[in-house]
Amino acid sequence: TKTVRLDNAASRLDCYLDVERPAAQCNLHMYARFNDSDTYKKLESAVIPVSNSFQEIHFRTKPSDDSPTAAGQTFDKFQVKIVMTTIGSDGVTADTATIPMARNFRAIATA
Repeated sequence: TKTVRLDNAASRLDCYLDVERPAAQCNLHMYARFNDSDTYKKLESAVIPVSNSFQEIHFRTKPSDDSPTAAGQTFDKFQVKIVMTTIGSDGVTADTATIPMARNFRAIATA
């Protein structure tokens, strides 16, 4: 995504995304980077259930992470990256016929 610039510094990032995960072989992960860092940090979430309907999934920064969101540190810019993966029945090859789908992305940065 584009870099989001905040008017006020924040210490926590909560992201919400409606996800459809039609098979166990496919998945979706969300990453964020803060301020001018070159490193994306994986956001934590509950296990995304296998379903043929969209379900809201909550992704958030990890409090124990070494990102700017840990130990009271703050950020005033962030970027989010969504990674969709799929693997074949052999556990290696990509099965591009079955993919996760996503919609309705929301990000909330709080102090």
